[in-house]
Amino acid sequence: MNDSTVVKEYRRAKLRAAASAIELAITAMEDLINDYDREHTKFSGCHPRQGHASTLRQMQQIHKALKRGEHDGYHRTGSIRVLTSLYFIKQET
Repeated sequence: MNDSTVVKEYRRAKLRAAASAIELAITAMEDLINDYDREHTKFSGCHPRQGHASTLRQMQQIHKALKRGEHDGYHRTGSIRVLTSLYFIKQET
């Protein structure tokens, strides 16, 4: 194995780890949103549930891009956007 192969495998492993972590976060967000849904009330646009639902959609898009990156290769413009999004999500928490 040459150095570029080792680096490529290392990056793929990191990408898989990120995808796995975001899967867990998606599950937690879905549970949180479902907990609000049990109230059976209408939610205004400024209700925390709406913000959580928006965050969930963003996380699902990031997860989709990460999974695509596992198959298409790491060096893509989409991967840069995903990593930037992950950075901003981490900063918000």
